[in-house]
Amino acid sequence: MKKIIIRVESHSSSGVGGMESRIKEFTKVLENDYTFLTNSKFLYKSKFFGEKNIFSNYFSFVGILKDIFSFRNFDLIDSNGLRDNLISSLNFLLFWICYKVRKTEFFLTIHGNQGIEENKGIKKIVYDFLFKIGLLLSNKVVVVSEELKFYLIKKYSLNSKKIEIIPNFVKFQEKKFENKNNKSILVSRLDNHKSQGILKAIDFCLKNKLELDIYGSGSQLENLKEKFKTEEKINFLGFVKQEEIDYRKYNLIFAMGRALLEGISNGLIGILLGYDDLVCPISEQNYKKIKYSNFSGRGVEKQNIDLKNIGQNREEVFELVKNDFSLENLKDYYK
Repeated sequence: MKKIIIRVESHSSSGVGGMESRIKEFTKVLENDYTFLTNSKFLYKSKFFGEKNIFSNYFSFVGILKDIFSFRNFDLIDSNGLRDNLISSLNFLLFWICYKVRKTEFFLTIHGNQGIEENKGIKKIVYDFLFKIGLLLSNKVVVVSEELKFYLIKKYSLNSKKIEIIPNFVKFQEKKFENKNNKSILVSRLDNHKSQGILKAIDFCLKNKLELDIYGSGSQLENLKEKFKTEEKINFLGFVKQEEIDYRKYNLIFAMGRALLEGISNGLIGILLGYDDLVCPISEQNYKKIKYSNFSGRGVEKQNIDLKNIGQNREEVFELVKNDFSLENLKDYYK
C-alpha cells in the first residue's frame, strides 16, 4: 500500500465537478493510504473525500510555504486541476521541488484544456512556460481522453510515452432499467461559462412539457432560480452527491463529461449538454467522436433533438459505454 497525497485544485464555488467526483470514485477502488490537499473550503468542510483532508490556499504565499514544508512523508503525489493561475503554477513547481528532493514519484493529472486556452497576453506566455516545465518534470502525465493527449503533444511537444490515458471510469448498474415518464435530470456545475447551455436545456424541457430536476451549485444558481421561479416543472435541487441521486426516477439526462457517463451508466438516455447549446443525443453513430473528446462536445456536430426518436438504441449505447468506461477496468490501468 502506497502513501499518496492528492492535490485537488478546485475552480468552482460549489467545489464539486467531474474532477472531484473522479478522484473520489477512483480512490475508493484503489487500495492506498490517501491524504487530500485542497484549496476548496467546501470540499474540506464537507469532508467530501473522507477524514484525511488538508486545506491550503494555493493562491497565497503562506499557502505555498504550508504545502512545501508541512506534508512531505509520501510515496507519490498526484496533482489535479493545475490550469490557469500563475501563483498556483508557481506553487506547483515549488511543491514539486520539495518532493523531488525526497525522490518521490510525481504525477500530473490533466482533466481538460479549457482553462489553458482562456489565458491571454503576458499571463498566457508565463503560464505556458510554467506549465510546460511542470509537464517535463513530472514522472507521468495522466489525461482523460485521446483528444487531450494529442493536444499536449502538439502544443507542448510532450513525449507521447510519458502520457497515460485513464478514462473517466464510472460504476454501472448490473440491471438496466427503462422509464417511460416525462421526467428529466440535468447535472452540472451552475457556473457562468456553462449557463447558456443550461438555459437551452431548460428551454427545451419547457417547450416539450418535460419536468426537469437540476442538480448542481455554483455562481449562477440564484440567478437561475429567480429567472424560473414561476415554472413548476423546473426544480433546482442544489448540490447532491452522485451516489444519492435516484436515477430510477428519470428518463433523460442533460450533462457533459463524467456526469453524462454516470447518467448513461444508470440506464438513462443521454443528451450532450454543451457550454452554449444542446449538442446531440448519444448514439451509436456519434459515440466514437464524443468519446474522443471526453464527452465535452468539442468537435461534435450539433443535431436536432426529436423526442420521438431518441432512446431507440439505449441498450446499444449502454453496452458501448460500459465496455469503455466501466470502473471494473480501473485497477488494470494503475497496476
